[in-house]
Amino acid sequence: MFRIAGSIIAATTLSLTLSLAVTGCSSDSNTNMDAGPTTCDLAGAEAVFTAKCTGSGCHNATEKTSGLDLTAGPNLAMRLVGVMPNATVSFLCGSSTMPYLTAHTSPATGLLLNKISSATPSCGARMPFGQAALSTSDINCIQTWANSVTSP
Repeated sequence: MFRIAGSIIAATTLSLTLSLAVTGCSSDSNTNMDAGPTTCDLAGAEAVFTAKCTGSGCHNATEKTSGLDLTAGPNLAMRLVGVMPNATVSFLCGSSTMPYLTAHTSPATGLLLNKISSATPSCGARMPFGQAALSTSDINCIQTWANSVTSP
């Protein structure tokens, strides 16, 4: 009897697991695919940057590609607002070079926002380079956070 009950429980668990997997994987039924971060403050922006921008060879504290460090920390805004890209970016972009985030603007503007939101940025390639573009939710979250740190 115990062996039969165990088999019934195992079969029920397998059936429930398969049912959840099938309904959860359908792109038609999954409305949370572009949910983005749960908050669009510093923590939300950092979550996007950490997940999408700070990998190996990118914008982390060690490699700082193009001089840009997007690792989490209380001074993230200080590394972006009014900060011009390094000389390599300036050389490649010429007169289109702008600060990563422009101070005292509402809504926020700058090279960072241009590179993540434009299919054809004013300078170089769309970011994250070699990956799918950020979701609309991720871009909106970064924009919301950037607005909070650049508003006059």
